[in-house]
Amino acid sequence: MHIKNNRGMTLIEVLIAVALLVVGILGTLTVFPLGWTSTTRADRIGQAAEILHREMETEQLRIQNECNAVAAGIVIVPVVRSSGRAADQPGDMQYMVTRTIQALPNDFYLVSVQVTWTGNAAGIRDSFTVTRDPNYKQGC
Repeated sequence: MHIKNNRGMTLIEVLIAVALLVVGILGTLTVFPLGWTSTTRADRIGQAAEILHREMETEQLRIQNECNAVAAGIVIVPVVRSSGRAADQPGDMQYMVTRTIQALPNDFYLVSVQVTWTGNAAGIRDSFTVTRDPNYKQGC
């Protein structure tokens, strides 16, 4: 003999299922802000690395060319936009670039570049040594 239960779910069972569903959804949603923060931080570091690379490459080429004057010292560029353009673009972040050039013996120069941004005063930095290149005269 088969006994059928046609009553369905009780109100208590539905409430427990809804409560478990809410707890699961809230647990998942608490992870999203951490992901957004990590993504934003990685994006800022990536843009700063691109600016750092561009500044280092520009300084290297400028110093290698014997037609350009090279002055030792510190140069601070207060606003560099992540787009590389003069005017703000959608999604642009402003960075500050500090270049330090130190003259070394035998026409060598030590160049240090630091890129900082709001919320990260330490930023990222790198340095390299470059010399004048007589084969790279352009614009004299």
